[in-house]
Amino acid sequence: MVGTVLLLVRLVDSFVDVGIGVAVDRAKPHKDGKFRPWIKRGMFPVAIAAFLLYLPFAAHSMTR
Repeated sequence: MVGTVLLLVRLVDSFVDVGIGVAVDRAKPHKDGKFRPWIKRGMFPVAIAAFLLYLPFAAHSMTR
């Protein structure tokens, strides 16, 4: 099961990496450069996801 999850994540990641690369290359250069606006847009969703990752969900325990 873990192997299947890792395979799916790698497949999705391969398409997302190409898509983000195309989006960054097509974006007009900003005063801060090409990448900084994308980093600023993504920092809050990544921070929220990292916070939620470590919240204890007692109802969704891996042990039964």
